[in-house]
Amino acid sequence: NGLDRLSQGFLVKVDRASMAYSVEARTPFLDPKILSFINQLSLGVLTHNERKALPKNLLKRAINSSQIKRKKLGFTPPLSLWLKRKSFRDWAYHLLCNQNLIVHELMDKKIIDLLFRKQLSGYDETTRIFRLLSLNYWDLRDKKL
Repeated sequence: NGLDRLSQGFLVKVDRASMAYSVEARTPFLDPKILSFINQLSLGVLTHNERKALPKNLLKRAINSSQIKRKKLGFTPPLSLWLKRKSFRDWAYHLLCNQNLIVHELMDKKIIDLLFRKQLSGYDETTRIFRLLSLNYWDLRDKKL
């Protein structure tokens, strides 16, 4: 049956892939007991004209309702704070200057030097530096350094 195929094949793959990249894939909601319970409920009970009404109502018993109603928050790492630390800044600079990686092929070292000088002088180049670090990390996936 379809649920067996999910639990024995696809979910294992989703679980492994998501754990490898620290991503929450929410597969626990596919538990057969939960699905059986949900199938017995009417659409009105599930929605109450609100998305995710049932889980929200259950959570109201355990946490403050203001937490349930708040808008989504993304995760923003404190990169600008990290770049203020010399050890992180040095690590980032050396990774961006690595001659075996893609940023070196795409950008002159003078531009990388300029980005870091501007960052140190108070101009926020965090986003550019982070994007370049991400590009280099993407390029690292198939290389042995």
